[in-house]
Amino acid sequence: MSVTHDEAVCLRHREWSETSQTVILLTRRHGLINGIAKGSRRERAAFSGGFELLQVGELGFIPRPDKDLITLTEWDLTNPYLALRSRYAASALAMFAGELTMSLLAQGDPHPRVLDALLMLLDESTTAAAPMADCRPLSRFLAALLNDTGQFPDIGSAAGPAASVRMFDPAQARLVEGSHGSVQARDPFSPGEQHGVWPIRSETIDLLRAVGDGRETGQAEKGEPARWTRVARFLAAWVVYRSGRRPASLDTFLRITRFEGRSPAAGQDDPPVGRSLRHDRP
Repeated sequence: MSVTHDEAVCLRHREWSETSQTVILLTRRHGLINGIAKGSRRERAAFSGGFELLQVGELGFIPRPDKDLITLTEWDLTNPYLALRSRYAASALAMFAGELTMSLLAQGDPHPRVLDALLMLLDESTTAAAPMADCRPLSRFLAALLNDTGQFPDIGSAAGPAASVRMFDPAQARLVEGSHGSVQARDPFSPGEQHGVWPIRSETIDLLRAVGDGRETGQAEKGEPARWTRVARFLAAWVVYRSGRRPASLDTFLRITRFEGRSPAAGQDDPPVGRSLRHDRP
């Protein structure tokens, strides 16, 4: 059979034997591909020394729609993104993005815009001057992922002061009016958590709308890191909810974004999760 070539990003790799690997790649024209690269770890193999996470290259493979694991024939590395290896936070966020991509896309379903967004995330993650985690690239990528799959949530508009808190019902995929007095806010990242609403600030909603519509204003671009962190956490929670899968890198993502871009004192006014939340005390 003839060999097909496509641009790809490596999202996962595992050792198959002493010389071979199994990999999952996001390709431009063929979507997610689950393949086996026999002999990829040999010195003179046609695989650029083997597959590594979040590296980009030109992939050669033999299409077999009837096979879950297709045969990969070559891998020509075009961008190793070596700078990610020295940036822990940026690398962790990029790996988290890769896991969310695998959880939301179906194998063999092409999404070239998602690939472009992932490449942009990798570019921004390796060129940003900020030494700490910057959630702007991840937020933009998740918005592109959800938009391209038709799953961006209906967040409407944010009415009221920027510090006010609204309620998002994941079951209805939209903002809802809370009851008088107290409401029960749920942790969107808890395994098996299917009921309840998620608290979200009005200022977060405004930035979410701008990112989702692809029309970030100068004000949104200059927004403090805490706003971008909240946007990234909300979109990540939504992808986890929609896919029904808890990524292995989720705990790392939550840890490095817990107080990213803000002091613990500034985070004390965040809506409590899993506890009673009063409308008049955001």
